[in-house]
Amino acid sequence: MSRVRIRTQIAGGLLAATWLVLHVSCHQAIMTAPPGSTISLFANPPSIPAHGGVSIISALVMEPTGTVVADGTVVQFFTTLGRVDEQGKTNDGVARVNLVSDSRSGEAEVTAFSGGSVSTSGSTASTTATSKVTVTIGGKLPSKVQIVANPSTLTTRRYADIIAFVYDENGNPLSRIPVLFSVTEGDSGPAQWEHMESEGRPEFTDNNGRVHDVLRTSYPAHHDQRTVTVTATTGNGVSSSVKVQINIGTATPTPAPAPTATPTAAPAPTTIQVSAVPGWVDSASPSQIRAYLFDQYGDPMAGVNIYFAFSGTAAQETLDSGGVPVPTDATGLATDILRTTEAVTERTVAVTASTSTGVSAQVQVVVRLP
Repeated sequence: MSRVRIRTQIAGGLLAATWLVLHVSCHQAIMTAPPGSTISLFANPPSIPAHGGVSIISALVMEPTGTVVADGTVVQFFTTLGRVDEQGKTNDGVARVNLVSDSRSGEAEVTAFSGGSVSTSGSTASTTATSKVTVTIGGKLPSKVQIVANPSTLTTRRYADIIAFVYDENGNPLSRIPVLFSVTEGDSGPAQWEHMESEGRPEFTDNNGRVHDVLRTSYPAHHDQRTVTVTATTGNGVSSSVKVQINIGTATPTPAPAPTATPTAAPAPTTIQVSAVPGWVDSASPSQIRAYLFDQYGDPMAGVNIYFAFSGTAAQETLDSGGVPVPTDATGLATDILRTTEAVTERTVAVTASTSTGVSAQVQVVVRLP
């Protein structure tokens, strides 16, 4: 037999063997968790917007001995709402997939399982490890509205900025919530001289749960003082009101025997509204901490130093301010940036915004793994 024929036969054998290996590998059974294993399922964040929101679903798979399963163990996922990756493979015992919203609102029940069933003595016993977690998609109802007027008294200026904040039952700001603004004069119905710029159209909250409108008045500046009430109302009927005084100090006062009015106290920091955007942070994505400061009259305060700091332990986290105070702007807003290098444990940290006079507020931020 010639060398050419021998080489041809060897090459043909190698090709056949390669095809056999590929054919077999394409039909391998997936590696699943061994019998008796358990799955713990976590969602981060536990609620997402209805349009394009993403929650990371993490499945921790443990063997009966208490050790994590082998790397590459396949976990399969299903959801009752939205879209989820059909399977993920473990790394250090954890498999992660994304749950993505698809414009529908509701409670998404995500189920993860790994394993199968085994037949013994004519019966079939389930050995599947399974777990469920619920993610809220959209549909969060407003539970609280706060409203302020800037300024709350009109003299030569004939308009006021009206700002409302909308929160859910947990105190989290809600975005894209329609809010209706209206103005009334005492109990006598709609104000005669005032109107809102929105003209009865809904205005929508931003990512901080903040929504803005403008109150304007055509009431003559030389007429008597008057007070109107501006109300912000959400679609589910949650509302809040603020009073705006007009012509304070401009009308000619009626002579009196002696002054009895108590001088108006100087504005002082009274309330801080603090939020995190987004409400989570990881090593690749920082979170902006936003603090709005208001005085005792509900007006925003500009030029006041805000101190940002951690409440409790934050070993892997930093704030860009580094302890240096951040002054509020014309809208009463001061911001800082939260960063983390965490790569091991998902948890939460608390950030506090405070003034030198002791007015403070706190926000919780989820630290998640990249």
